[in-house]
Amino acid sequence: MTRRFDEDYYRRLTAPPGSPTPLGHRFFKWVLHTLSVTLTKVEVHGLERVPTKGPLILAFNHIHYLDPYVLVSILPRYNVPISKIENFDIPVIGWTMAKFGVIPVRRKAVDRKALKAALDVLAAGHILVIAPEGTRSKDHALQQPKGGVAYIALHSGAPIQVVGITGTPEFPSAYLQLRRPRFTFRFGSVFRLELPPGKMRPGILDEIGDDVMVQLAKSLPPEYRGVYASRVDEAPRHLKIID
Repeated sequence: MTRRFDEDYYRRLTAPPGSPTPLGHRFFKWVLHTLSVTLTKVEVHGLERVPTKGPLILAFNHIHYLDPYVLVSILPRYNVPISKIENFDIPVIGWTMAKFGVIPVRRKAVDRKALKAALDVLAAGHILVIAPEGTRSKDHALQQPKGGVAYIALHSGAPIQVVGITGTPEFPSAYLQLRRPRFTFRFGSVFRLELPPGKMRPGILDEIGDDVMVQLAKSLPPEYRGVYASRVDEAPRHLKIID
């Protein structure tokens, strides 16, 4: 049975700026980080590019179930990821996600409660962690994004940063070769939306989503770029670099 979330749960996600980070978030971030550096080799590039304050949409490519767990553990600031609501029904994992502070989303329809929660997190000045594709890529290659990341960027005005993830599919098979799997995270530049004046025209959300995915493709090796492999040299139409 899918878990229900009350208003108090969503309110706790938007910890006021300057207030202590929620205890559950701090504890499970420490647990995830400890497990990550103990059981794997985590290689991080460009973490210094993450803004030290203010709202940020952090978009990552989703190739393994461990991606978001390791990613949130290495971020230097309070962050709130988004996950499908079904994950909250998994014993232990669902409880841990709720204590850490994760936005549940229903994927079969427009989940307005999840979108509002994402906008509230950004309005409070925090990092929102999101996989634009909305699901894991079975062949590890980029797919077309869902509309959520573009909608959130458009309605929040928050800057956007991508992080390309490789190596996580080595877990757990690398242990059969008596080695720890190597996970690599490459943080790209920070961008802000720059839209033409006037009324928003049809298709603008698709264009914003494509811009984000092209930047994500640039942070990945060719075999991970998928449908964006031929577009990595494109200049963004609606994103302006700010870092």
